[in-house]
Amino acid sequence: MAAKFLLTILVTFAAVASLGMADNVLLSGQTLHADHSLQAGAYTLTIQNKCNLVKYQNGRQIWASNTDRRGSGCRLTLLSDGNLVIYDHNNNDVWGSACWGDNGKYALVLQKDGRFVIYGPVLWSLGPNGCRRVNGGITVAKDSTEPQHEDIKMVINN
Repeated sequence: MAAKFLLTILVTFAAVASLGMADNVLLSGQTLHADHSLQAGAYTLTIQNKCNLVKYQNGRQIWASNTDRRGSGCRLTLLSDGNLVIYDHNNNDVWGSACWGDNGKYALVLQKDGRFVIYGPVLWSLGPNGCRRVNGGITVAKDSTEPQHEDIKMVINN
């Protein structure tokens, strides 16, 4: 199951990378400029000129970064370390997701269920064979109460 999910993500990355930015995806190093949006189904994620990042469902605001009027000419950028940042026209950071990892290929995806999620390199993983070291040498030990045939994966999304 986990392998199938990873394969789906990799195919999505390849398709989006070859076609450019999809309507619902922002890749690391890409920028969404003021008054532009990502769109998926009934949901829209818009970075406004006055620095507010807003999510709409069927045209009704349901979430905001609450950074309105903290600058102008703002843009939303997904950095190569996975951090999602709003910058004003003077390149000052106005807001950030405060979640980052190693440099790599990340994708901000606005999903059809309305969640926006940053996908990227695995931060850590634990399989049925015990400890694994991933990104930075963190050791994850197997607990005796852990199911013996399931993979545990950590996904950060704030």
